Amino acid sequence: MRSRLSYAFCLLVLAVATAALLSPGPGSAEDLGPNNAEIKKRIDFWKVNPALTKGVSFEAPATMSGTGTEKALAICMGLNRVDPNRYAGWSGPLTGCEGDADAMAQIAKDAGFKTIKVLKTREATRPNFEQLVLDAAKQLQDNGILLISFSGHGGQVPDVNGDEVDDHEDETWCLYDGEILDDDLCVLWQQFKRPARILIVVDSCHSGTSAKAIPVREAARHALDVDANTRKALAPALTAERAALLKERYDARKKVDFRSTLPHAFKSMPKEVFDAIQATPALREEYKQRGARYTKEEVSQDRVTASVITLAACQDSQEASDGDRNGLFTETLIRVWRGGAFDGDYKKFHRAIQRQMPQSSQPNLDPFGKDLDRFLSQKPFQVVN
Repeated sequence: MRSRLSYAFCLLVLAVATAALLSPGPGSAEDLGPNNAEIKKRIDFWKVNPALTKGVSFEAPATMSGTGTEKALAICMGLNRVDPNRYAGWSGPLTGCEGDADAMAQIAKDAGFKTIKVLKTREATRPNFEQLVLDAAKQLQDNGILLISFSGHGGQVPDVNGDEVDDHEDETWCLYDGEILDDDLCVLWQQFKRPARILIVVDSCHSGTSAKAIPVREAARHALDVDANTRKALAPALTAERAALLKERYDARKKVDFRSTLPHAFKSMPKEVFDAIQATPALREEYKQRGARYTKEEVSQDRVTASVITLAACQDSQEASDGDRNGLFTETLIRVWRGGAFDGDYKKFHRAIQRQMPQSSQPNLDPFGKDLDRFLSQKPFQVVN
């Protein structure tokens, strides 16, 4: 009798364990919005293809705790360089981006954000960032806010799915282990349910195409000349001292190979790097696969139901400049914010920053999603909806 009871008990334990393994638990694809299974599949793909990800760590930072209880979450990224093994030998050296991440984290803390993750350079990988965003989609309250800040190089890759009808290039953020496409970002924002709010602060270049970036960089270089006439026209943020520093960097890099470790003046991937990546079969195929993962319908902003505001350093055809401590845009944002003393909504905040930036780098305010009027009318970084 005892043996039969023991045998039955073992069968019960086995059945419970099997059910637990087979049932969708927290963090499964069923928990989140459309395309989440594809995101997790992509993260797994990078893990099992070491030839594509040599030297890259896939150990994500400690994930945010809680489930649907967080009022305000922040992910602040700053990259002073990228992995040259993942960018055809280019390391993209900058100096102020990690400082930008720290500055945005401090703004979030002062505004009442309790859970803040800062990813600097080597930590700012695609899997780490994507996993933190997926975690946030589960942990954020219905009316909560997610702040994402990125400071680093902006890049481009050829559009594959046909969603970029103007320039046929997908814009990217250059993370440490490779570029993350704007298509990937749109799918991540789709994981958040209405009425969640997402504020994205981007201090990088957004040149639409590599071909377009060449005259843009030349125009930006002339804007940095510090002759008497130009000095009078400089916006308050672009002091003569900063202009001289950036001009020195710009002129120095024109004389060296794109693989040089001299710091860049501007936060854009040079055309030579774009060409080198496209000439590297493994990298070219990688971005071709990434670009084809979603249809143009799946990456439509119309599928985003959260309220999203992007505050970017410049227009698509312009360049964002670096600095010793902070990027020009982030430094200006900090000054306008005045430690939280700024009084106004997002549109007023954007205009106030614009007035202090040079014409060669005019910040862009891009809202999309649902319930935008309410979000735009709030004070920047406001936690309570």
